[in-house]
Amino acid sequence: MIQFDETTTSDGRMDAVILAGGALPDELARRSETTHRAFLTHEHRPTVLLTYEAVRASKHIARVAVVGPGELGQIAEIAGADMFMPESDSMESNLFTVFARLLPEGRILVSACDCPLITAGALDDFISRSAPEAAINVPIIRHELFQRKFPRAPGLPVQLKDGSWLPGNCAVINCRSIPKLQRLLPEIFHRRSDLRDIIAQLGWKFAWKVKMKRVSLVEVEEKICEVAGLPIRLIRDCDPVLAFDVDTLAQWDYLRRWSKPVGSTV
Repeated sequence: MIQFDETTTSDGRMDAVILAGGALPDELARRSETTHRAFLTHEHRPTVLLTYEAVRASKHIARVAVVGPGELGQIAEIAGADMFMPESDSMESNLFTVFARLLPEGRILVSACDCPLITAGALDDFISRSAPEAAINVPIIRHELFQRKFPRAPGLPVQLKDGSWLPGNCAVINCRSIPKLQRLLPEIFHRRSDLRDIIAQLGWKFAWKVKMKRVSLVEVEEKICEVAGLPIRLIRDCDPVLAFDVDTLAQWDYLRRWSKPVGSTV
């Protein structure tokens, strides 16, 4: 299997891309009074800005690029990002066009924009534990830990032999792997909210074994690597905030009811 070197930028930090495009489902758009995912609000601030501030504050991040609707340019902080690129008609085009313009070196963080509770500390922990030789690192969170932090929060965990798991909403990518990821990356980000959708792409026999809880997370990781032909790492037990996003009306309703626990750093 292909392995990638550990080349980094001169100061050891990496660039980041925030994917802030995409329209909301009709009912969520009506209730939230916005059609753009990036403009959902938490505590009167758009989620894209909350995500941007956390990414910008990470000690591992150098430049930050944002891809999204042109209206994002009205937010001063987003307009002042190292790069702001209006979205095109597909996530694949957005992702690879910004890679081409940013010309990152070493590794790069890619994050969704609808992560209102994300923190720099959560990102720092994930990035510091990511494998430099891997093509892609993805955070993975035990559902029981997610529920402990967000009691009764809606989610779609995959149930395996060794527990239930949720994927996070970001990834660390080795830039040398980008040419080999033209097909795989858009699939990962389209299906990021439900690990079951990703597993369904691994063949019906394997998906059936997963459904019967006859497969462990290690075996899922090995199968993804085999199918992709690339080293892909699932970084276990990351901060549950990395798995909290707002894709559905149920998640939106939960976010509006949720309040920060005493002593929490979220």
